[in-house]
Amino acid sequence: MNLRPRVSLCMIVRNEEANLRSCLQPVQHLFDEVIVVDTGSADGTREIAETLGAKVFDYEWSDDFSSARNFAADQATGDWIFWLDADDRIDEQNRVQLAELMDKLATQPTNAPRRFYVMTTVSSSRHSTEPTTLISHTRLFRNHPQARWTGRVHEQITPQLETLGDELVHTDLRVEHLGYVDPALCQRKANRDLRLLRMDYATDPENPVTSFLLGTTYLRTGQANQALAHLLKSLQLVKSRGDWVRRLYALIVETLVRLGRREEAFGFTTEALQSFPHDVELVTRRAELLCDFNDLGGAEQCLRDLFNSPRSKHLLHGASTYHDGREGRILLGRIYRETQRFDAAEQVFQELLAENPAWIPAWVNLGYAYLMQHRWGDIEYVARQLEKCEMGDPYAQVLRAEAKVARGDLKEARQLVEKAISRAPQLAWARIVLSDILLRDGTDREACIAVQRDILRLNPGNPQALRNLEVLTQPPAAQPAPTWPLGWSITVNP
Repeated sequence: MNLRPRVSLCMIVRNEEANLRSCLQPVQHLFDEVIVVDTGSADGTREIAETLGAKVFDYEWSDDFSSARNFAADQATGDWIFWLDADDRIDEQNRVQLAELMDKLATQPTNAPRRFYVMTTVSSSRHSTEPTTLISHTRLFRNHPQARWTGRVHEQITPQLETLGDELVHTDLRVEHLGYVDPALCQRKANRDLRLLRMDYATDPENPVTSFLLGTTYLRTGQANQALAHLLKSLQLVKSRGDWVRRLYALIVETLVRLGRREEAFGFTTEALQSFPHDVELVTRRAELLCDFNDLGGAEQCLRDLFNSPRSKHLLHGASTYHDGREGRILLGRIYRETQRFDAAEQVFQELLAENPAWIPAWVNLGYAYLMQHRWGDIEYVARQLEKCEMGDPYAQVLRAEAKVARGDLKEARQLVEKAISRAPQLAWARIVLSDILLRDGTDREACIAVQRDILRLNPGNPQALRNLEVLTQPPAAQPAPTWPLGWSITVNP
């Protein structure tokens, strides 16, 4: 009879009294012991952990997450280690799957390579208009003295396990992470991450993973030039084409687009797809660039090839809407719309809404399909549906403004879009529609210039805003008429 190996849950915490009970209480019964390492809490974290039966150890914080995780592993007596953060949550369905997985640990052949298990961390966004982020994490692995975490922040254990000869196994388990819901907390974490990554970089500037993580964090904080420098250095240093390199390429492409360097971005998609020919995000970003170059036929073929290609499991790191194919599908719908194949476009958008009735980009794009056909009643129906979505009201007002523009009522259109901007100042789409209104009106050149700059602040590298700004800042006699036609860029996802 095979007895299940003992599994230790390891956590590192600090001032987590608001989170710890909700994380630990639903899962504590799954594990043979719970190790909680406290790095200096000044609240009731320790008491909550002890009440829930955890073994609590104090550890002096040293600006090093790996060091704290390794200390936690050193206290574990289980044969296997599973880790969580206090702001992680495992729902009932995934708890059942996790219990089944751990029950099967005893059935592994003794002569087979040791295994470690990768699960998807679903990092929730601030509201439903933003995609969640999917990140693959090694959550369950054998307790081995040489299985050590590395890196001060965004710590890694997968490379060390692979070096030991352990075998990576993908699972369907998901862990929800709530650590990036609060914008102020996100900013503090980003600043902390930059500080710790710079410390790692100072001691080992030739580590490609550190440069990758620095680039990722700089991009997250809006510092695109610094991000690009580190991402390119990471690509230069990397010696293999592991799964994480596909994300490195995608970030290089994204950063170059933000900087308005689309031709270079396209070149990197060509290079990347030689190593990762069916990668969903890379192919979709290539199709987006082809649309920017007005090669809608090439973009459509790109997407069709993608949808007909085999899918393989790989490590994830990025927006869920790219990984699950929604960005590619909605882009195909836009191509249908722009080429007057309205029935096909509507079918795509309706299918996406059947899967997720609250996905705002699908409603907006369906509204644009109706707008191009002058289906005013259907546009109002879409606007009302948008008002039912979380954070959907500004989108509804902008869509109504577009309908007013199409019927020549620029005054009311401007009022509607300015109302939307007051409610959602970071909504680039609203500024784009305002630009359209001001350019059509043609009486307020300074306001036109100001709105182009607002668009570029929110959507750096936007090619139409750059062109309009260039034209508008020329002497009046030399100015060609700037335009912002309906469907100004089909790759924009409102």
